[in-house]
Amino acid sequence: MINKKILLIVTGSVAAYKAIDLVRELEAAGYQLSVILTKTAQSFLAIKTLESLSRCLIYMDDIDYSLHPSGKESREETMLHIKLAQQHDLIVIAPASANFIAKLSSGFADTLSLSTILASKSPVVLAPTMNPTMFEHSATQDNISVLRKRAIHVIDPIFGQVACGDIGIGKYVGNQTLLNYIKEHFKVTNSLASRKAVITLGSTKESIDSVRFISNYSSGEQGLLIAEELVKRGCDVTIIAGAVSVQLPNICKIHRAYTALAMQQLSLELLPADIYIGCAAICDFKPKYPCKQKIKRKDHNISVEFEPNIDVIRHIGHLGNNRPNVVVGFALEDFKNVESAEAKLHGKNLNMTVLNLIEYAEQQHNDFTIISRDSQQDLGIVTKAKLAETLVDRIILELLHA
Repeated sequence: MINKKILLIVTGSVAAYKAIDLVRELEAAGYQLSVILTKTAQSFLAIKTLESLSRCLIYMDDIDYSLHPSGKESREETMLHIKLAQQHDLIVIAPASANFIAKLSSGFADTLSLSTILASKSPVVLAPTMNPTMFEHSATQDNISVLRKRAIHVIDPIFGQVACGDIGIGKYVGNQTLLNYIKEHFKVTNSLASRKAVITLGSTKESIDSVRFISNYSSGEQGLLIAEELVKRGCDVTIIAGAVSVQLPNICKIHRAYTALAMQQLSLELLPADIYIGCAAICDFKPKYPCKQKIKRKDHNISVEFEPNIDVIRHIGHLGNNRPNVVVGFALEDFKNVESAEAKLHGKNLNMTVLNLIEYAEQQHNDFTIISRDSQQDLGIVTKAKLAETLVDRIILELLHA
């Protein structure tokens, strides 16, 4: 038997019934399991079935005692959440409802499951499962963002039809994906432990006058998710951030640069590095003659002449001995223009470019295609977090062949 203990928390979702198979698969793989069923989960899951098909201890979330005949805990044992927190190597929350995610992000501790998570120092993995509109809602996304900043690993739901008939991102990711993650987690691999990465994110600004500027739409979220994924793999990450609307984390070194020139200069100063990812939305053009003073309002048209801006990612891609082993760029297009993305890949001497579409700008997902010199990986419509995970996997493979 594998000497690893997992606490599975099942919350109120139609997909809760799939926990029965997940428990059996985890036990078959040799893991030691305990299960907490939230009050709502008990409406979707036949507890007696779970009892009869598994060897694990089963706890009701609203009552602190074991349902399993072999359990030693009793209703009177008031420190059960502490014992569970200390006994388990990993906490898995699957499926995770919007309500549970909201309470967890707010620090609630009014149930056995929430108290246990709060008292635990073990890693936590969470698989959100809900109606697509609920998943896309800003409140849910804010809550998930908070949990990610607390180092809770979120395995995003997938695109498909959910129980109510709606179609979108919200469907349970599936037991096999969770099982694969758990197995990888316990391998304790730091695949990028000796590697250094520099990643640009956010948008740049180019001045028109002393108060006005041109810029691009970019929250910085995609770059941040990639940085977090790199850190999770053990990489030494430095962020160069332009203007962003997301909170920058304290998990890596952060520098600020608000123009293309400043971003390029800072990038060169931070090299050498193994990995360079140009995720920032850098202005392709800039005013040729920016005014040092505010341009006064006038009753007639004014003209602003633009000139091409420096191409930061191209400069990095064409460096000589100081070029990073893997250079990744992004190609934002009006449609799935693979030819344009390939031209960027070769013209700027990149290892990979990520094609994504303007129509999904400012959303939590996009239609991504990862293009390298010898392959195309069409991910379809997936979340930004899924893109980050897949891209880092590809970068690791690229480094092996560098």
